[in-house]
Amino acid sequence: MLIGQVSAVRDLWGLSLYVVGAAAFFWAGYWLSARRYVRCKVDPPESPADVRQIIRITRLSAVYLGLYGLAMLRAYGATGLGDIMSALLNPGSAYLSKFDIYQQQQTEASNPLIQVLTLAAVLYVPLVPLAVIYWRRLTIAVQLLALLGVAVYVSFYLYIGTTKGLGDLAIFVLAGILVIAARRRAAGGHLFSRRVAGVLALLAATFSGYMAYNQADRIATVGISARFAPNPVVEAVAGENIARGMAVVAFYPTHGYLGLSYNLDTPFEWSEMRGASRAVDSYLAQYGFGDSMSDTSYPVRTQVRTGWPADTYWATAYPWLASDLTFPGVLFVMALLGWWFCRLWAEAVFQRSIWALFLFAQLLLFIAYIPANNQIGISRPATIGFLTSIALYTINRRKYRRARAVPSRKASRPRTPSADAPGGTRSEGASLQGHRTNVRREESA
Repeated sequence: MLIGQVSAVRDLWGLSLYVVGAAAFFWAGYWLSARRYVRCKVDPPESPADVRQIIRITRLSAVYLGLYGLAMLRAYGATGLGDIMSALLNPGSAYLSKFDIYQQQQTEASNPLIQVLTLAAVLYVPLVPLAVIYWRRLTIAVQLLALLGVAVYVSFYLYIGTTKGLGDLAIFVLAGILVIAARRRAAGGHLFSRRVAGVLALLAATFSGYMAYNQADRIATVGISARFAPNPVVEAVAGENIARGMAVVAFYPTHGYLGLSYNLDTPFEWSEMRGASRAVDSYLAQYGFGDSMSDTSYPVRTQVRTGWPADTYWATAYPWLASDLTFPGVLFVMALLGWWFCRLWAEAVFQRSIWALFLFAQLLLFIAYIPANNQIGISRPATIGFLTSIALYTINRRKYRRARAVPSRKASRPRTPSADAPGGTRSEGASLQGHRTNVRREESA
């Protein structure tokens, strides 16, 4: 109420009811799924073969991020470290310059390397969550490679004055920390250690501080500072500069709900299952499956009706999904997502599934960007990465279930199910206390 655009919302009660309803449906789905995992225990630590696979995927993902960052830096005209530092000090100018380069790229032939990297976008996800969870199991060489890959990737977003890539990585860090915390809790330990709490606080402060600096410089460069008048209450407490900076930062996670309020008043027109994802729609149009249907999406039609720009401002993820599913239908999709989100988190925690971890991180990204748009469907790399992750998860989940169904040939006699397996009982000779100690030692951060 202090920093949002509440006064501009025509039907505040209707908007609030829908937003709260979507959250309630998501929570209901999550709760229904969570009931299955109440008594689950964490599987035994990864085998040496599993660790080698984790190291290989981490290495490959680090190389991918480094190549992606270098390719994009070159495509957007960066010639050296000096250009990156200049953009870091002047993010507003860097942000405006990227649009000129983007328009120029539309008239040029596609970059083959970037096209290949787009198709391999599934490699964008693994590095950060795996590095967070398994950092101590990585070799020094892989650790250095991981840091280098992240640094090059982040450099591109600093060069174009955009916080999007930084926000993605921060969310992936959070995904890894949530898995660590849940495993610690399942082993009887504290949810967060002091070190983890410190990392979270530092991450939040650094990202928020840079975002405030970035946005303040951007609106000053564009000349629209007057649009972000400081809230009187905040100004009286913290001063004008801090209040204006808070207004700019708060504009991002709140203005999408003003756009949502406009979309809720727009009549429904079906987008033929092509309105929720611009990436899917662009592919279908490119390969001869009819003209683009983006003009029938809720945000675009709301722009025509009200002037709220679909590409410049946000309207939350709900209108994009509702273009295909209707607004009531989106509520049921949120319940399904809540159920699936919990299941993926549980499998990443208890079954130590890295494939569930990758999808969990991407769904966490989707949830974090709900105030903005459908982050999974807005770009081709995001959509390709998500669909590829689903395929890999499905294949490896079937392998896991088959492996759990086949009894070990080395067993000399029948054994009772392991206490560490979901729904199992204490196995012969197993020490639950010792297992808990191992989990604490491996997952400490």
